[in-house]
Amino acid sequence: MALGLEPKHGKNAYFKPLVELLTEKIRRPMEIEGGKVDLKDLGDIETVKPGEKIFQKFPPTGGTPSKNLLGEVLIPTAGKDAELEVSSGTTIDKKDTNILLAKREGLARLIENRMEVDDVYTLAELTPKHGHIKFNGSVMIAGDVSPEMRIVATGDVIIGGFVEQASIRCRGEITIISGASGKPLDEPYDGRMSNCLLESGYRINVAFANQIDIIAKRDVHVHKQLSHCNVTAASLRVGRGKFGDGKLVGGKIKLSKGLLVGKLGSPSDTATSVSLNRSFVLFKQKELDIWTKVEPLSDELDALKNRLQSFLTDQQRAEIKEQILNQQYKIDKLNNARKRITKKRKEYMSQVAVEITNTLHAAVTFEIGDKTIINDRERGPSIVTLDEYQIEIKPR
Repeated sequence: MALGLEPKHGKNAYFKPLVELLTEKIRRPMEIEGGKVDLKDLGDIETVKPGEKIFQKFPPTGGTPSKNLLGEVLIPTAGKDAELEVSSGTTIDKKDTNILLAKREGLARLIENRMEVDDVYTLAELTPKHGHIKFNGSVMIAGDVSPEMRIVATGDVIIGGFVEQASIRCRGEITIISGASGKPLDEPYDGRMSNCLLESGYRINVAFANQIDIIAKRDVHVHKQLSHCNVTAASLRVGRGKFGDGKLVGGKIKLSKGLLVGKLGSPSDTATSVSLNRSFVLFKQKELDIWTKVEPLSDELDALKNRLQSFLTDQQRAEIKEQILNQQYKIDKLNNARKRITKKRKEYMSQVAVEITNTLHAAVTFEIGDKTIINDRERGPSIVTLDEYQIEIKPR
């Protein structure tokens, strides 16, 4: 039986670094004798040179048309284009407009689909004798960061050692090869609960963390254990590998998309809170904002309808009817926008989840949407989701 062929749809534009990124190199530590790796050995730090090709755009494709059994041409969907963005440290190659060149020597870093070349500030360690760091570029500390020290950078921050009771903030990615630890504050300060802060405009990677505040625009990856920390991020993974084998005990976790962890909570029933409501709150706020615009319009519409009942001339009645139609159009437009947001919210929240690959202990509180549940017993591998009207904890 002859069948028509589906058209081959086009591919979207995509980008690829043409140099090795330090953040990727760090995820592949130097191998030493016996097949072991030295997590603190970053190897040679290679910077890009002016005029070096560092980033390439692969344009979208148009796809391949085909024909159905009737001989009619089936048009493919073309791929979507994306702009090759230029930053202060990069420029377009005049010979090839899909290639990005470095304008200066520095550390290449990738944020979303944009490549930047930063100046780099390096130190063997950060102690009070060095002073706090505020740098327009990326910062690399080979060793430890002493208590009460502060780092503020526009690029990435990479720490080869341990961070204790310090503050690190940057627009790029934070990577701490060892771990970070702090102490709880007597009183919350500017939303913080401890005297150790990691705040990133992109991602955060750390071996382990204890009693610190972590804030990231994107995801957070803790390689081993997260204890009594407050985390605000898009998503969180605790543990190495695809399935996550780390531990998360105590603290308040506020996420948008999801959590992947090996063991959640503790046998001693330590209070642990996981909320997947960062995006939910934004959706609800947008819906509320629209509703606050609809209410006064509805009151005005009712007033116009009441006026229509008065003794008026035909011309006055016609004018009021036109105003009523215009007012109703505004209300319908806003209500339709609110319905679209509500639909998106429900679709989004149906996809968020907490995945536990080993053990889920009791006393862990989950908050998804407008529902809250406290796990009442120890379970094996589990997945926690919002099933329309209630939170469900199912075997994974």
